[in-house]
Amino acid sequence: MKTILLTSIATLLNILLYAQTAIVKGTIIREENKLPYQEVVITLPKAKMTTTTNANGEFTFSSVPYDNYEMIISPDGIYEERIQLNVSSSIVELAPYEIKSIVSNSNSYSLDNSGANMELASTQDENSISSAGQSVASVLNSSRDPYMNAAIFGWGSYFYKMRGYENDQNTLFLNGIPLNDLEDGGVFYNSFSGLNDVFRGRSVSLGLSPNETTFGGLGLNTTIDATASNQRKGTRLTYTLTNRSYRNRLMLTHNSGLMKNGWAYSLSFSKRWAVKGPIDGTFYDAYGYFAAVEKRFKKHGISLNVVGAPVKRGKAGPATKEAFELAGTNYYNPYWGYQNGKERNTRVYNSHVPMFILSHDAKLNSKTILNSAISYQQGETSTTGIDWYNSADPRPDYYRYMPSYQSSPQLTQELANYIKSNPNYLQVDWDGMYEANRLNKLAGNNRSLYIVNDNVEQTSKLNAAVNLESNLNEHILFYTGISYQKQTNHNFEKVNDLMGGDYWVNTNQFAEDGIQGQVVSTSFNVGEKDSLRKVGDIYGYNYKMHFQKIAWFAQSVFTYNKFDFFLAAELGNSSFYREGLYKHGLYQDNSFGNSKNQNFTNYKLKGGATYKLNGRNYLYANGAIGNKAPFIDNVFVSPRTRNQTVDKPQSEEFQSAEVGYLLRTPFVKARLTFYVTDINNATDIKRYYDDQGASFSNNVLQNIDKRYTGVEFGTEVKVTPSITASVAGALSQAYYTDRATSILYSDNDFALGVTDFEKNIVYMKNYYVPVGPQTALQAGLRYNSKRFWFATVSFNYLANNWIDFAPAKRTLEGVDLIKYNSTEWSAAIEQQKLPSAFTIDLFVGKSFKINKYIKKASNNTYLNLNLGLNNLLNNQNIILYGFENLRLGSSKAQPDWFVPKYAYALGTQYFLNMALRF
Repeated sequence: MKTILLTSIATLLNILLYAQTAIVKGTIIREENKLPYQEVVITLPKAKMTTTTNANGEFTFSSVPYDNYEMIISPDGIYEERIQLNVSSSIVELAPYEIKSIVSNSNSYSLDNSGANMELASTQDENSISSAGQSVASVLNSSRDPYMNAAIFGWGSYFYKMRGYENDQNTLFLNGIPLNDLEDGGVFYNSFSGLNDVFRGRSVSLGLSPNETTFGGLGLNTTIDATASNQRKGTRLTYTLTNRSYRNRLMLTHNSGLMKNGWAYSLSFSKRWAVKGPIDGTFYDAYGYFAAVEKRFKKHGISLNVVGAPVKRGKAGPATKEAFELAGTNYYNPYWGYQNGKERNTRVYNSHVPMFILSHDAKLNSKTILNSAISYQQGETSTTGIDWYNSADPRPDYYRYMPSYQSSPQLTQELANYIKSNPNYLQVDWDGMYEANRLNKLAGNNRSLYIVNDNVEQTSKLNAAVNLESNLNEHILFYTGISYQKQTNHNFEKVNDLMGGDYWVNTNQFAEDGIQGQVVSTSFNVGEKDSLRKVGDIYGYNYKMHFQKIAWFAQSVFTYNKFDFFLAAELGNSSFYREGLYKHGLYQDNSFGNSKNQNFTNYKLKGGATYKLNGRNYLYANGAIGNKAPFIDNVFVSPRTRNQTVDKPQSEEFQSAEVGYLLRTPFVKARLTFYVTDINNATDIKRYYDDQGASFSNNVLQNIDKRYTGVEFGTEVKVTPSITASVAGALSQAYYTDRATSILYSDNDFALGVTDFEKNIVYMKNYYVPVGPQTALQAGLRYNSKRFWFATVSFNYLANNWIDFAPAKRTLEGVDLIKYNSTEWSAAIEQQKLPSAFTIDLFVGKSFKINKYIKKASNNTYLNLNLGLNNLLNNQNIILYGFENLRLGSSKAQPDWFVPKYAYALGTQYFLNMALRF
């Protein structure tokens, strides 16, 4: 019905609006000598138009509908500059635009090791261009500035988060399809990692500015156009040598460009691998594939994309300071050990979730565009682990195996000396586990005492979106759209390796001796005929999560001589439920079958205004208010075992505002923004083993209130035609503004008949939200040579990084065993601040035009060489993050037993990239 309504609106607009198109002309010149720049590719992605400059540096677009556009200028297919173009008169003649005759700076480097797995194209927008009829140009916040460049490329690998926002506050659209995961709201690039060449066409905005395809999130909003006609024509072969999470990368991409018959296609393949990663016990084995085909007609086009990225890698885990000191390195990894003399990792991550996208765009008239898309994604993600039955804990850093656990200083010192002289003590004893299974079989019991398991999530996602954009007149742009998402996640545990045994048994060993004297069922699936499990069989937990979300948004952007402003709204509905596939022995009445459906209706409103002092100075202010549904993991108390939900699940609310100043001149580019965001009524569940209750527990925190506030700035100054200086920074605070409530749910509650749960107060007001460094500064210099090479050096400072704290230790019960105001008491409640860090990064690159050296080579053949060096000072003491142990223990010694764990950043990292384009 909603789709029919949208189509009716579009048809009405088609009748009311008369066709208006324009001719757009311009000239591109070389910055260093002011000569015409030939064969520069000019693209208007929204209009699906591409052209190339002639020998005089001139280009022309015909029949361009009146609208606001982002125009991409690329001299070599790597370096890009993006400028804003307003077409509102029949002939738009642009002023000559200067661009350097060089390759990109550090923006051409990938962030594969940071989790983003994406290479972001440069978007230096020194000028905003408007037609002659508009005296002051508008600024559309779709391009990165010095601050965003620093945040992504300088601080991103140190877990810096823009404005401190979690991943669910960011949005990602690919070919018009929303890709945020419905389970936790996050944006994950693993589905198409390693395919840098074909995902360059993007628009990025930070904060509350308007977006063309969605209402947007509070954080980073990214829209990617990966259709075949939007890919740079030609072939590109890339090899990368690095010491990051992988050692080698190979990419091959071929794009046909838009051919005369209206067809375009694009193919890309990548391989990333490391037999041995930068940290002991790790490895990397990943592929990426992409195929796209598109047919353009006179007024519409249809596109089909297929993308996937199979990944297999060995993980590294955090550890305590005691373990790092005993191992003699900050890169100690507790997840691996030797099996028959070969390294083997216990935590192996596997993922392959391919995606298909069918999209269609239609120009209903010169002022109205209708975009529609549908996608389907299905695949599996898993991580291995070790499971054991009535045997010693196989984790080498288990707290009872540490010197600090010993009963006397003498035993502590003896064990520490032994570990330092026998480093394998701190690694997984694979041979010992196999031997335990062998001896168990010799004793007549063929059951495995140790196995390797897989924690699996099989997902299927159906996404659809329809968006309408209409230029109502020369001052008003109207956007509206509706999106629908349906997702099912099947979560289960299965046997991966029996490690020499014959079978595993699907029983709950923690219930075998009863619970506080009561006899209970030990089965994970009551009523099943056979509890024996072989390799590939499901055991332990087995359930599905079903999600559905529908959202409608509308937005109007008003553009005038001195003022621009916009208004946007979103109305949505989210629903989800759990489907238990096992009848758990402890929760036989509340584990099997469908739970109650959780349903939330939510709204969002935002608006903003920009005052244009002139064509170079802008003041802006934006604000937003709304709420969003809680995530399913924070509604179901223990989804692996039962259908129980938290008390009165509620939507979290937000209010956000930002004000800023923007400067754009040929020599100076700067932005200064102040922001504040309040999030209220949030819920978070901490899951852990509780020693006091001798049970797995779920600590439900509700009524969490947080504030994110600060200032961010970025300035870039052309000191000379060849030297550019930049400064960027963020001074922020993310902290809790009030106490929260806590209810502790034990996995034994149902067996003990507990129905009345005590609500405690968590004294967390003014504690910092653990979001990475909250202070970040960068100063940089870039040199661009007339001989087609560049060099960039940047200096980074990161500080005010706080570890995640255990809420249970901030309750009266959590400190009742410790003397008030003692050293131990202070240590238990204070939030630890991590040391600040200083790094230096260096990037150099050069571009070669091959036909200068090989005359038979085509005029469009280039070789680009780039070298990046991060953390040049080889600082190996930078702590990325830390977190307290959630366990309280049962004695006064617990602060020593359950100490925080940390993870360290790598030392100097290099990234040598060689790309041949023809």
